[in-house]
Amino acid sequence: IISWNKAAETIFGYTEDEVLGKPATILMPEAYLAPHQEGMEHKRLTGESRIGGQTVEVHGQRKDGSVFPTEISLAHWKTSEGLFSTVIISDITGRKQAENALRESEERFRAVAQSANEAVVVADDSGAIVTWNKGAEKIFLYSEQETLGQPVSILIPEPYRTRHQEALRRFHTTGETRVIGTTYQASGLRKDGSEVPVEISLASWDTAQRKYYSAIIRDISERKRAEEEILRNYEAEGRRTIRLMKILQLS
Repeated sequence: IISWNKAAETIFGYTEDEVLGKPATILMPEAYLAPHQEGMEHKRLTGESRIGGQTVEVHGQRKDGSVFPTEISLAHWKTSEGLFSTVIISDITGRKQAENALRESEERFRAVAQSANEAVVVADDSGAIVTWNKGAEKIFLYSEQETLGQPVSILIPEPYRTRHQEALRRFHTTGETRVIGTTYQASGLRKDGSEVPVEISLASWDTAQRKYYSAIIRDISERKRAEEEILRNYEAEGRRTIRLMKILQLS
């Protein structure tokens, strides 16, 4: 090591006096030592670097022996005095912790979604399905493998697909939506081509990368059948009442 700045001191815990003249391998976990030596020898013999000019994630080792994730950008140059390497190093511990927390959150969400009786379907802002639970499989008859990455429009009967695409475009363009945050009734399209009456609760959220939409979907076939039966009973009762009134009038 021939150059060491304050940021390197903060990240690794070594002062400049402690590292100048020392091998760069003091900053590496033991598992990296052999690959590092092989890479340096390859560079010396061929002039080629396997990671030169790239940004890669590796682990560093602090003065206290702790190992932590880093992101490094490596460059090489040659002078009459020999071959030199510059490494720009970022401590990405915070980012990795955030990624792990998000991954754990996603896993918890999937676990909750899979245990739900209702269908839980999540799509990204391109309309591709990214989450599909057992409830959705029961209602729509598609397996998870058949739906992940597919457009959510496969669940929408043909007469409603154009309206769905227009609403999605309007939401992306203006942020205006009539159904996000509401619960409404619609028809769903099963794998076998049959339609099923459903009740849908929609929500959306943004991440650093993109927007997502979630739908909690309930099969309301039984409710619809009960409503139709009640209506038929009322209609039949109404007809009986009218006939009775006519009989009374004639008498």
